[in-house]
Amino acid sequence: MEDLDLQVDALETLAFRNDASPEVLARFLAHEEPRVRAAALRGALPQPEEAVRRLLPPLLDASSPDIRAIAIEAGLISGAGLAWDACRKVVRSRSVLSPELLVLLAMGGDDNDVSLLVDLLETAPLRPMVLWALGFSGRLEAMEACVKYLAEPAVAQLAGEAFSAMTGLWLGNPYVLPPGERPEGAPLPPELQEDLDANLVPSPEDDLPWPRVATITQWWEGARDRFEKGKRYLLGQPFNGSVLVDALEISSMRRRHILARELAIRTRGQHVVQTRAFAPRQRASLSRVRSVSVSLSGSSFVRTTR
Repeated sequence: MEDLDLQVDALETLAFRNDASPEVLARFLAHEEPRVRAAALRGALPQPEEAVRRLLPPLLDASSPDIRAIAIEAGLISGAGLAWDACRKVVRSRSVLSPELLVLLAMGGDDNDVSLLVDLLETAPLRPMVLWALGFSGRLEAMEACVKYLAEPAVAQLAGEAFSAMTGLWLGNPYVLPPGERPEGAPLPPELQEDLDANLVPSPEDDLPWPRVATITQWWEGARDRFEKGKRYLLGQPFNGSVLVDALEISSMRRRHILARELAIRTRGQHVVQTRAFAPRQRASLSRVRSVSVSLSGSSFVRTTR
């Protein structure tokens, strides 16, 4: 077990430094231990078509949802159409869904894919991760769905965050409740709950502001006509490469990780921003991306695959 842990740590370190060679990764992609295969997949550089055909299919059919999700993302970076087909198939089957696959479908799908995600909001247990994913879709239907759930305390903060990311509405005064104020029906903070088994560790969502529903709804009534069906928006702007780079520079850390993945996919792995690297390294990466970002679009991933 200790040797296995060392292998995983070494692979993740090489991937972080972009130093993992295709030969090393190919060898570990066939490892019998799922954790090792996952670490190799995370470091996978764009693979040639022959390697994709040979290595990817069994990983896309893996019993582990985590392995399958990582394989789909790695396949998309290599421009593999079978990876995008697998993503759509899994979500449409509604079998074993994960936030990673929902996010990929949201950012790389068309209006029909976003409609599928909006339909999934009807299933209450899926609602938090579907709202999280929809925030990366930038579609008008997703914006309207978020407005609908601003008044549901269980997911109001997530709905507000997603709505803000798409429309560019800054969630500060007067669009949020004052600090310490919570809407009627909102669950108590973990530390105030009487349940002895309650998880007292705050989640990232706990730090999100509570939206002021009436004020945001009023703003949306005046702003809705600025957004067109069939187009994708990020921070209130029609999606393009420059807007993606801007979002990578100013978005919250939890969103930057996802935006960096999209950049890697849309550039076929040529531009990887390590969002956990030191700031100078990230700035250098973003500077290189900005020089070529004009050519990037927010089209469906089906157009970026072969």
